[in-house]
Order: sequence, then C-alpha cells, then structure tokens
Amino acid sequence: MLGCTVQADGSARVDLGPSGLDDLAAAVQPDAVVLGPGMEEFSLSCFPVLNNPPHLFSRVSDKLWLYKWLKSRGFPAVPTWTADERPSAKSVVVKPIRGAGGVGCFKCGGGPIPDGCIGQEFVPGVSASASVISDGKSAVTMAVNEQLIGLPWLGASGFRYCGNVTPLSPHMSAGRHLQLAALAEEIVGELGLMGSNGVDFVLGPQGPVVLEVNPRFQGSLDTVELSTGANLFTAHMEAFQGVLPKATKPAMTAGRGILYAARDIIVERELEEEDLTDLPSVGTTIHKGQPVVSILSVGRCRQEVLENMQVRARHIFESCQLGS
Repeated sequence: MLGCTVQADGSARVDLGPSGLDDLAAAVQPDAVVLGPGMEEFSLSCFPVLNNPPHLFSRVSDKLWLYKWLKSRGFPAVPTWTADERPSAKSVVVKPIRGAGGVGCFKCGGGPIPDGCIGQEFVPGVSASASVISDGKSAVTMAVNEQLIGLPWLGASGFRYCGNVTPLSPHMSAGRHLQLAALAEEIVGELGLMGSNGVDFVLGPQGPVVLEVNPRFQGSLDTVELSTGANLFTAHMEAFQGVLPKATKPAMTAGRGILYAARDIIVERELEEEDLTDLPSVGTTIHKGQPVVSILSVGRCRQEVLENMQVRARHIFESCQLGS
C-alpha cells in the first residue's frame, strides 16, 4: 500500500518530529513513506523512505556547494560567492545558503553579505524550471515550466516565488526546450538524485544558466500534471523501483498562482472552490507575506491562463479583504 491517507481530527496536534513520524508510521503500517516539504532530512527507523537520502538532500540544497559542483562539471551556473569572495563591483542577489521559494532573497548593490547567506550574480531573464524524474542514474524531464516571481497581483514582491505556468512558452523554441530538458537530466543523473527533482534556470542574455537544484517535489507539480496528464507521484514511486516514465508532451497550458496576504488576517470562511488548492482552515491566522491559497487554471495558451488567474486573484483579494 504505497498510496495511503490518514484521516485525523483537524483540531488534533500531531508530533511531526522524527520520533513522532515513527509513531505515526507505526500506526498506519505503510509499505513506504514519502516525506513532504520541510521533512526531507528526517529518517524513519522501521519503514523505507522514498526520498533522496538526507545527506544528499543536505548537500545539494547548499547553494555554494552546488555552484562549485556545477562549475567543476562544466555546467552553466550563476556565479555564486561567499561574503569573502564577492567582487566588490558586482550587483548580487543575496540568498540564504539553504532555503527555497525566494524567501529572504534581496538585491544588493553593495555592503556585506550576511552570515548564513551567499551572493549570486543578478542575471536578467525569464525564470524557468525543469521537472525531472530520476532513478539515481538516468533521468527523464517531464516538463519545462515558467516560474512566476514577485507578481504584485498575487501579493508577491521581489524574488518571491508565486507559481508556475506549464509549459514554458512562448519564451522557448523547440530546440531550447530540448536543450533545457537534456541539461536538467544530465545534472540530476550525475548528482545521483532519486524520484521527483527540479532544476531552476534563468534564460539570460547568454543562454540558460542554472540557479539551483531542488532535490524534492516542486511547486510545479500541479501544473505539470494538469498540462501533461502525468501522475508525478506514481512516477516518483516507480523511479525507486528502477522504472522511469516516458517523456511527456503538454496537452494544454496550466497555471498555478500562489496568493500572499498583504496584511495579517484570520480566515473567517471556507475558501473551498474547484479552482483553489492549498486551502487554509477556518480560524487560521495568516501573517502578512504568508501564502493564503493557490489558484489553478487551465487554458489554450499562457495569456488565457494568466488572465484567468488574475481575475480570480482580484476576486479573492476583494471578497476576503486580503489587501492592505
């Protein structure tokens, strides 16, 4: 029983630390466990875990280690420095050395890089990602996606990740798609990653450069599945048995927009509607800058999908008074 669901009282508190996960798994008795965001470095004592090993996850999530690895292998990567290495003339994007989603990232024209952070050269261009399934040696790219970054109509700003559009078009030719797919497959395969993984790029003036590698499920999961019809969770599990999926082609365009709160709010009513996901419970306190809900949209093209999400975002902001 690889796929299973635990039903629980929404008011109950569950210990999700390592020992609590062992207890929860023991109560369910699964064949295997897939750990979600924030738990990827946990391990369970009694059940197989279908994630990248914690030591590999930790290493690949280190942006400085990854840059040095990419550079040593000849992959195109965004120049990355510590505070001591940074060229004084360079404008950089400061990022936590670990972390995702653009949280804690800001552009810095000068001044020191804080402890626990790195600086990456600012490369203008389109933000993109490749969604990849790997068996630890070989890999298959399921989709190449556009990343939505810092869009005000979703309540985001700066470098904050706020969704995806799948496929990446009209920004990319068929040849560029094949180039990105092959590059992502080579990187993920050489790193020895397993299951579902992502590679983030910037399509800059000199061509694509790698920003980071996400050794876990990515925020593009919904849009990839809606666009291609693939089941990424099934593909993830089968990859651990040495079975890779066939490459997919998009049947439609799909988008996901993450709506952020412009002020502190308390959720006062159910938001459950067909095109919404990641729904908060009634009574939940959501602080300014935190995600409220995700909007899903499908259509014939990127413009249609984005327009649909903008209309829904405006309606939710107004009806739920999420704005400032």
